[in-house]
Amino acid sequence: MQAIASSVIGGTSLFGAVGSVHGPLLGAFILATINNGANLLNVNAFWQRIITGVLIIVIVYFDGLRRRGK
Repeated sequence: MQAIASSVIGGTSLFGAVGSVHGPLLGAFILATINNGANLLNVNAFWQRIITGVLIIVIVYFDGLRRRGK
């Protein structure tokens, strides 16, 4: 789930071959920062996964809106 999340956060589309090599790297950095911050705030691991899942859903939704606009 972490690999998919970092790719999606980095801009790789789940609908087709759209993305770059640098995007998932940036996405992994952002996801690691979010997880580290949640650990420092003593957020339960269950809620960290919920946050990651909601983030994936939101980004896929906006990617779908972007693709519909083309």
